[in-house]
Amino acid sequence: MRAEVGYAHDLLLDAYDEFGLFAFLLLVVILVKGILALFKLCRNKSVSLCYRMAFLCIYAAVLMEFCVEPILAGMPWLFVCYCLMNGLIDGINNFYKKAQFS
Repeated sequence: MRAEVGYAHDLLLDAYDEFGLFAFLLLVVILVKGILALFKLCRNKSVSLCYRMAFLCIYAAVLMEFCVEPILAGMPWLFVCYCLMNGLIDGINNFYKKAQFS
């Protein structure tokens, strides 16, 4: 695809072009899992509103950037930051889940 039209300016199409269908499907799973974890965090009233809004705004900005730039070819550090943010959100969700059952 890159030979015909250039870079795919979308994270999912870029992954499909560079690495194939399996990487594309794994990336879809990562994105869906991250978005679901973000919604879980935003619904948790135990987490400070400032943290919830900060994660929501940063997450939305990163997802919008994924739609307009060839991330894997030009800005792989942004994808690494996105994965780190997913880990932070999962960690916060797990912390409050354990605290609720204690």
